[in-house]
Amino acid sequence: MACVRAYLRLMHHLQIVQPDAVHLAINERLIEDTEAEVRRLLEFVGVPFDAACLAFHRNRRPVNTPSAEQVRRPINRGGMDHWRHFEEWLGPLKGALGPALESWRS
Repeated sequence: MACVRAYLRLMHHLQIVQPDAVHLAINERLIEDTEAEVRRLLEFVGVPFDAACLAFHRNRRPVNTPSAEQVRRPINRGGMDHWRHFEEWLGPLKGALGPALESWRS
């Protein structure tokens, strides 16, 4: 957990001292409003928006990674709440993360 807390502290620090150096992508935001998040990311890297970014799953180019099946499906909420099946065992993890568990969203 120390490395997760350190990572979150680093990202928070970078947002303060160099707010334009890192683009923070929040998975839940990407799922809830895909187009807006894709537009923000593309603007951050200086690339114009292309509607094909929203239809990535239709691209027939070969994908040779473990996520090959995932990239053939549109972004969806399917796996968002799977963690809840394990919630009763997450107490120690939640305790170890402390305030970082909620502050990463800001």
